Amino acid sequence: MKAFFLTAGFATRFRPYSEIVPKPMMPFMGMPLMLYTYEFLKEAGVDTAIFNLHHQAEKMRLGVLEYIKDSNLIFSLEEPNILGSGGALLYAKKYLNEDFFLANGDEVFFPDPINLNSLYEQHINEKRLATFFCTEHPQAGKEFGALWLDDANVVRDIGKEKFQAGLKAKHYVGMAILSPEIFHGQDTRDCNILYDILYPHLASKRLYAENLKMEWFEMGNAKSYLEAHGLVASKWNHFSQNALFQKMMAKYLSSATIDTRNGVHISYGANQEIRKQGFSYLAKGIDTASIRSLNNAIVIGRSAETEIENQIII
Repeated sequence: MKAFFLTAGFATRFRPYSEIVPKPMMPFMGMPLMLYTYEFLKEAGVDTAIFNLHHQAEKMRLGVLEYIKDSNLIFSLEEPNILGSGGALLYAKKYLNEDFFLANGDEVFFPDPINLNSLYEQHINEKRLATFFCTEHPQAGKEFGALWLDDANVVRDIGKEKFQAGLKAKHYVGMAILSPEIFHGQDTRDCNILYDILYPHLASKRLYAENLKMEWFEMGNAKSYLEAHGLVASKWNHFSQNALFQKMMAKYLSSATIDTRNGVHISYGANQEIRKQGFSYLAKGIDTASIRSLNNAIVIGRSAETEIENQIII
């Protein structure tokens, strides 16, 4: 089973940090963003992971190789230009000769238990072109674009403010199952998967959505990224019970210290003298000699500051 991860983008809303570290490699609760969708799909039996590359391509490739040891890896390097989410798939379609998962490389959600294999089989058995993963969100179709569904969960429209009687707006969480049929008659070009490749198929009524129960986090910019850390830290007793998150922590944070006194603080090595509040993450190898306090701070680079609050240090 294959999954294609979109990890080539510039993440312009995440600048200046994305000019130094590829956004999918930015840590969330101490683990790279891209691992959240990867591990979710790994649970379903994905054994081949395809990553597209362009911005910070070599850093992205090395980051994937550092963390992922249990799948066949394929890298699809887009040169000289980036090709967009649709163009990325068209460019790599030689690898996508079976129904496959598509996932954004910078999404974080905590799903309730779900049988992904069953959804995959249903997608194939019903000869769907696409099965989108969605969830409830009050801003779906308003602040965020949405998938507009009929009572049979068939996607009838895509975008913002497409209000029609009988249609309900659901938030697309950046993950789908796609049929290779979507490539028929398509040549490689810079385009969007939703609006350029799938939108013309709406009339076929073969685009479906599965409304999943999950807690999804906005990560579009640095402010929302920091706020998401704070939300998880403030409800740690709840989020730390999520089965997938527990497995990820055991796999990737086994050598880290997780201090849940006065917030949630993830670090390596001794730093008992630092005052900590809210959330903080200190990456491996960080010199903490000058740091006196941390409050909602992510430190993955050198810093001369003594009090770090509501900051990303990179």
